Amino acid sequence: MKKIIIGLFILSLKMIAYPQEKEKSFSENYKKGIEFYNMGVEIIKNIAPTENVIRLDEVQKKSIIQFKEALPYLVKAHELNPKDKNTLIALMGIYFSMDEKEKYNKCEKEFDSLNKK
Repeated sequence: MKKIIIGLFILSLKMIAYPQEKEKSFSENYKKGIEFYNMGVEIIKNIAPTENVIRLDEVQKKSIIQFKEALPYLVKAHELNPKDKNTLIALMGIYFSMDEKEKYNKCEKEFDSLNKK
């Protein structure tokens, strides 16, 4: 519980430091997006395999909050540099977690086409 409170406090500080305005460069958007994405991944990584279903649902909801924060930055980064594989990997992770199958499939197709080149 203490880790969650600390994580939410850090998130609130980052939201003040990084308003929801998308930056102009790929690297600025990617950096901000991946920070939120990594916070969501860390929330998931810290759950024990023996957690009950209710706890798993709570953790998933908290990670999705982070992924939603990351999404506008990573979408913008992808628009600015559509050939960056790391951005596509993060977007696929977000769309998979949010159960947005069409968007996941679109990113996966783009990723696969980049790997063929």
